[in-house]
Amino acid sequence: MGLPTLVEKLEPDLNFWIYWTEVTVMKNQIKHSSFIRVLFTLFFFVGCGQSGSISAVAPGSEGDQNLPLPPQLPGFRPMAESIRASDQAPKVDLLMVIDNSRSMEYEQMSISNRFSSFIDQLANIDWQLAIVTTDVRGGDQMKDGHFIRFKNTNKFFLSSKDDISFSKRSFSETIRIGSSGGSDEQAIKATYRALERTLEARGNNRFFVRDDAALAVIIVSDADETLPTNQAPTVKNDPAQLLSFINSKWPQKKVRFHSIIVREGDQNCLTNPNDINEGYGLTYASLSQMTGGVVGSVCEQDYGRQLSSIGSSTKDLIRQYTLKCSPEDTDNDGKLDIIVENTETGVQVKNFKVQSSLLLFDQPLPVGSYKVEYYCK
Repeated sequence: MGLPTLVEKLEPDLNFWIYWTEVTVMKNQIKHSSFIRVLFTLFFFVGCGQSGSISAVAPGSEGDQNLPLPPQLPGFRPMAESIRASDQAPKVDLLMVIDNSRSMEYEQMSISNRFSSFIDQLANIDWQLAIVTTDVRGGDQMKDGHFIRFKNTNKFFLSSKDDISFSKRSFSETIRIGSSGGSDEQAIKATYRALERTLEARGNNRFFVRDDAALAVIIVSDADETLPTNQAPTVKNDPAQLLSFINSKWPQKKVRFHSIIVREGDQNCLTNPNDINEGYGLTYASLSQMTGGVVGSVCEQDYGRQLSSIGSSTKDLIRQYTLKCSPEDTDNDGKLDIIVENTETGVQVKNFKVQSSLLLFDQPLPVGSYKVEYYCK
């Protein structure tokens, strides 16, 4: 074997170990910042071993297989879908919903001081990043779901296309939002309003949500969804209604909500003498659980298990596909009747599981076109 051939064969492994070494060194430099540790894992695992995203093939478009349906079975609907695994870098639109009330000043400073080294690790991901506050009162551009303009720029979201040094500096300067926000933190409504604004013909939020990108939302707050006295909750304060809205506007969107909060029953965190925490983030935890996200703690010091969980959740986000309905076990053998097959080679894919209507692959699909056959009631 010639030297060029040997190098070519070893290059992927060499790149992995170089990358692993760089990541290990960086991880040892990041200390005491729960929020940054969560973000580190979020992006680290998005880029780890991914061939690209899995997407539906639109009927009539290039790559559409015009698939015949499986045989009809009494009481069941036969389904057939075309999907494709691309060779493009995974895309993630990341929305940070930051509590800007008085009790969050320390957390903002911590994020600002430690984010610079983290952003170096996003090289293999097509990412976008925007920030909103939990303050939903009208009146200025830091409230009611408006993206915050990054300081000393005309940008309302950063992306992997920006110069890295520019992104580091802009984020560090901007994340120090201040602590003058309203005491009625409403992260769910702020997310709803921010996404609504991305659909407006004009405005600074438009163009942020990409049809072929996953959506990751991280809520950071030491309170729960809090409404002013005597004000009843609206649909925009409801986790289920938020998810319904996203699905109605972006069908097939891959979504994860992670919440860094005071977890239910964590009395020590709630009464932490070194910080002023306001309440358990019950609603935010519920939203994370509904989307398979991770519930972290604003008081956590050792993030080992949390990082592992967020990594697994994020890998699922990139490797998952939402079916049109939930597959059924038509012959009562204890197994769902679903087939995933490469349409070019005829080889069936086995390394996947099904959760309701989600098709979750254990490993990245090789680039190519696939058909999915299954039955629904």
